[in-house]
Amino acid sequence: MARNTSQAVKDESKQEFNKPVELYQVFLDEETLYLTNSPQDVDFFDEDGTPQTYLSIGIDRSDIHTTLEQQSNRVTITIDNVNREFSARLAHQEFRNKQVAIWKVFKGHLESFANRVELFAGVMDDPSVDEQQVELTAYSRIDMYDARIPARKYGTNCPWRFGDPETCGVTPPTASGTVDSVSDFTTLYLSELTGHDDHYWAYGFITVDGESRFVVDSGDGWVRIRIPFFSDPTGENYQLKAGCDKTFGAEDEGQNEINHGCKFWNNTEFFGGFLFIPDDRKGGL
Repeated sequence: MARNTSQAVKDESKQEFNKPVELYQVFLDEETLYLTNSPQDVDFFDEDGTPQTYLSIGIDRSDIHTTLEQQSNRVTITIDNVNREFSARLAHQEFRNKQVAIWKVFKGHLESFANRVELFAGVMDDPSVDEQQVELTAYSRIDMYDARIPARKYGTNCPWRFGDPETCGVTPPTASGTVDSVSDFTTLYLSELTGHDDHYWAYGFITVDGESRFVVDSGDGWVRIRIPFFSDPTGENYQLKAGCDKTFGAEDEGQNEINHGCKFWNNTEFFGGFLFIPDDRKGGL
């Protein structure tokens, strides 16, 4: 006779404490965001096994897709109901090439760090932000996933904070002045910015009245930001700080530097990434 699952067992499996929740760790330069899709905050552990509270927020994700060549995974993460405070927080951060991890854990088993299931770990692209949600796309290379050295993962991008006196050889250039005008909400005209190459201030931050925005491009006398300021900054004082895309460098056919990393800043001796990933299967280190 066929064995049927009792109704009591079915009911037990649907209990709130038996439901899995997902925990998201977003590793940024200035902070790590710990988020969960649970209706309530979740007390669990961080990546080092230290107790950590994960903030309940409207976060969801797509299925984790693997390429046909089985070389990489991709996932899209969405955060809904983005308020002004959270938007400003995102605008002040650089997401490109920063790490993100997704874990699954059951509510009835939050007492041990070992009870987590890692669903995904990879690096993010720039976010897409509107009035309703933030959308992040992240990628992971399957063949690099477990390659590690003490204290950090192998990666082709530099992990150091740009301008860190202990790890980086660059003192980030700065500028200040008054915003002359604004076009299309995202292009700020700054008469003090003259004599620099195109893209010079890209990957940096501009701060006006305590609000900071990520700079996506720049030219002679202007910068373009990713997310508009909440109020018109025309006539307000600004502080501008240059940035780095954390790459080693790349040149076009005319030997012009096309990236905005260590070669651009003449800082290759301080590059903290890896130009190739050793492969144990081929006798590498």
